[in-house]
Amino acid sequence: MAPPLIDFIIRPEITLVTTSLLAPFAAYLKYQRRFIAPVVLPSWLSLKMIKENVMKKLMIFAVLCVGGVIGYFAMNAMFSSGKIEKALQEAAAQLNKNLPMQVDELTTLEAVSTEGSVLVYNYKVDVKKDETDLDVFTAEVKKNLMATMCGKEPFSKLYSAGASYVYNYTDTAGAALTEITIDADTCKS
Repeated sequence: MAPPLIDFIIRPEITLVTTSLLAPFAAYLKYQRRFIAPVVLPSWLSLKMIKENVMKKLMIFAVLCVGGVIGYFAMNAMFSSGKIEKALQEAAAQLNKNLPMQVDELTTLEAVSTEGSVLVYNYKVDVKKDETDLDVFTAEVKKNLMATMCGKEPFSKLYSAGASYVYNYTDTAGAALTEITIDADTCKS
């Protein structure tokens, strides 16, 4: 059964009606972590559930979008260092053709680059650094990245061949929020 419509007011002059479980959390972050007018949510819905849902959808979407492209190029290469680097460069070039790409209400994938056998993703998040709990943000993103990218194909083969992924997150002003590396060692921990 689909969740009921959620009616809530962010500011007196703006009323949003949505069936998305992400919208209240997105509005919560976008408007400096405070609700200006009361928010009416169903009893079964909590901000923690919304936050977890946002992070899971973000990671799943990002991995599905880029994982397929990366997997295609990387799996076609024999796993020597030079071929991995070339496959990652080709994957980055293909991804950059479609960027920037809105991942969710708050997150935009701005650019993808390579540094040797490292594929670097640069995300911009529609939050302010000084209003964000960086420890919680980093822990949630890393947990979701590891759940999505560790022990799964084609990532495990790429890790064993020496490839790794770096995820850089910045706020709306370009200030660094966090940098997370996912590689064979990260997945073992």
